[in-house]
Amino acid sequence: MTLSQREDIVNNHFIIPFVNFKKNALKERHEDKKTDVLNEVINVFQEKKDDFFKNINGIESLFKNFIDSERSIPKDAFSFLSVLRKWNSYTPILPSEKGDNKGGGYFLYHRGKGIVIDPGFNFVENFYQEGFKVADIDAVLITHAHNDHTVDLESILTLVYKHNDAIKDTIIEKMKDKTEDEKRKEIEQRLKEQGKKVDLFMNVGTFMKYSGWLNLKDSHEINSVTVLMPNTKYELSEEYHGITIYTTKAKHHEIIDEQYAIGFILDIDGVKVGFTGDTGWDWDRNEVMVKPFIDYKPRLVIAHLGSIKITEFDYVKATSDNERNKCFYRHHLGLLGITKFLDMTKPELTIVSEFGEELREMRKEIVDSIGKVLELKCLPGDIGLHIRLNDLGVYCFVEEDLVDYKSIEVYSDDLEKGSTLCFHREEPDHKIFNKALLKKREVYRYHSSKE
Repeated sequence: MTLSQREDIVNNHFIIPFVNFKKNALKERHEDKKTDVLNEVINVFQEKKDDFFKNINGIESLFKNFIDSERSIPKDAFSFLSVLRKWNSYTPILPSEKGDNKGGGYFLYHRGKGIVIDPGFNFVENFYQEGFKVADIDAVLITHAHNDHTVDLESILTLVYKHNDAIKDTIIEKMKDKTEDEKRKEIEQRLKEQGKKVDLFMNVGTFMKYSGWLNLKDSHEINSVTVLMPNTKYELSEEYHGITIYTTKAKHHEIIDEQYAIGFILDIDGVKVGFTGDTGWDWDRNEVMVKPFIDYKPRLVIAHLGSIKITEFDYVKATSDNERNKCFYRHHLGLLGITKFLDMTKPELTIVSEFGEELREMRKEIVDSIGKVLELKCLPGDIGLHIRLNDLGVYCFVEEDLVDYKSIEVYSDDLEKGSTLCFHREEPDHKIFNKALLKKREVYRYHSSKE
């Protein structure tokens, strides 16, 4: 061994331990620094911890109540329809400073079963604000594939998943000392009793739109899927206590297809409720859409206006059927189509719905005028309109009770510039009316502040 090699051995004997010592020291300093940073962050929030978790726990409590196993509607409650829709089409997608450009859908309740109809933008929000819960939903019915009628379907299925998950968590918490097998058996039993799977009824276009992610074989949220064809009768299972669906042919382009959009008539223990769905009017083929409504004679009809087009005003100077046909709104009933439809069907009560937001301040005037010309009782649809099916009693927000639909009037909330409509009995005392209106605003403000 050379002198140089011996010197290297000596140097390494001293250098390596020194280098390792320095490495460990730096590592400890780095870890200490990490720990110090985490401590500093926690200390920043230490004084605010109580307020922090008061807010978090409050919101979690509201959500848990919304998804728990208890229904908001008593089993013996009367059958009713709730309008939970404000505007149609694209405007609910756009941001709004006031947050009042809402879409929505409808909710029908009958003898313990709740059916959501066309859950578009903001449906879940509107459903929640009206005091309903996830446990109230047993089925979803969709007339066509446009997003303002379908977009909250996924949210509903997600909430059903959360509903079932909450049941599992409750069982696991209560059975901490039980074996895994005991927990599993209890979970299976409770989910069988209180868990939820929804039935889906959808037209061909909607099924095509969602078929890629409807995992039916292993789904814990979906019970069954029924594809609804136009002009067909569907008798629901005994669990729905005598509900039959009669589908109608709608003239509406879904982008996916233009042949399978539907309207429908529900026969609910002899009470018939009709929905036109989104449909244009065809002067030459109007009997296709109108005939089922004439045959089944629904007492209550929800008719979708859509909007009003300038071409409709050319009708007064048209001299031929071809010219008249060109005046009608192509994709919705519009002013001419809805007037013609109601004149031919003459329902006892009509809810004119599916307004474009451009008609924000004109809904009441439009509907009042149509009703006056046709001598029919018509009301504009809006969130918070609830109708008892057996006698068509309408919920009066002033009296907080259902009253004869013939005596119901509509008030446009001036502060909301036509965005909110209130339904009440004729000529209420102004002091009482304003107090009820303030209470209604406070309820919505409370819900909004908690979200």
